Amino acid sequence: MNKIEFALTLQEKLKGLPREDLRRSLEYYNEMIDDRMEDGLTEEEAIEAIGSMDEITKQILDETPMTVLVKEKLRPKRQLKTWQLVLLWVGIPVWGTLLLSAVSVVFSVYVAIWSVLIALFAATFAIAVSAVVSIPTAILFLVVGNPPLSALFLFSCGLILAGLSIFLAIGCQYFGKGVIWVGKHFWLWLKSLIVGKEAAK
Repeated sequence: MNKIEFALTLQEKLKGLPREDLRRSLEYYNEMIDDRMEDGLTEEEAIEAIGSMDEITKQILDETPMTVLVKEKLRPKRQLKTWQLVLLWVGIPVWGTLLLSAVSVVFSVYVAIWSVLIALFAATFAIAVSAVVSIPTAILFLVVGNPPLSALFLFSCGLILAGLSIFLAIGCQYFGKGVIWVGKHFWLWLKSLIVGKEAAK
C-alpha cells in the first residue's frame, strides 16, 4: 500500500468525520509516514510501521468527541424542502420519544452496572472492616477473661472475613476493569455506527 492508497482507504473508513477533522488526521499520518521514510524506510514499510488500518481508525474515533460526530451526522447534506421540514417537526413526538427512550435505556443499564460495582466495593469494605475489628476483639476477649472458645471462634471469623475481603477486592478490581473495557468498546462501537459501516470493520 502506498501513501495515496493509504489516504484513500482511511478517507473511506472515516467518511462520516467532519472534513476538517479528516483533513487533520490525513495530514498527521502523512507526516508520520514521511518521517519514517526519512529514517530510511520504504513507503510500504513506513505505512506498515504506523499500524494496521483498523488500529488507526479506532484511535481516531476514540479521540473524536461524540458531539462532533453527531453534529456532522445530523448536518443535512442538501437543503431540505419545506414539506420535509414540516414532516420532521410533525414527527418529533414519535421519533423524539423513541430516541429519548433508547438513550434512557442505555443510560439506565450503564448506571445499573456501575451501581452493582459500587455495591460490591461497599460490601468488600464492610467485610474488611469486620475482619479488622474481629481479630483485636478476640484478643481482648482473652485478656478480659472470656472463654477461650469464644475468642477462638471470633478470631477464626476474623481470619475468614479477611480472606473473603481480599478475594472480593481482587474480584471487584477485575469486574471494574471489565466494566470500563465494555464501556469504552461500546462507546467506540457507537461512534463507528455514526461514522459509517466501513469504520466498524
